[in-house]
Amino acid sequence: MHDFEANIDPQTNDTPQNLALDWEQVIELSEQMLQTTQAEDWDKLEQIEEERRTLIYASTPPSDAEGRAEVLQVIQKILELDRQVIALCEKGQQALAEKIRSLRIGARARNAYYG
Repeated sequence: MHDFEANIDPQTNDTPQNLALDWEQVIELSEQMLQTTQAEDWDKLEQIEEERRTLIYASTPPSDAEGRAEVLQVIQKILELDRQVIALCEKGQQALAEKIRSLRIGARARNAYYG
């Protein structure tokens, strides 16, 4: 058996490099989610989050301790990015709620005046 063949997971046919690539893509998508949230592009955020979720579900966990430790670091990075995304989403939600309140007040005033 060649060294390369020894590094292939027989159940998933994934090499350690493929697994690393999957998790790098998950981090890239998480960073894109943060940038999209900063730009307040909520529709795009939803699309990226769905793509990231699909990639996470399709990923296979590594079977060795070293691989698991690397994935743990990746997950911690993803969680940190997610915390930032959530904080920005909450600010956006508060701003939107304030705009809705202002519109309702304006509509009530207009209705009271024109009656």
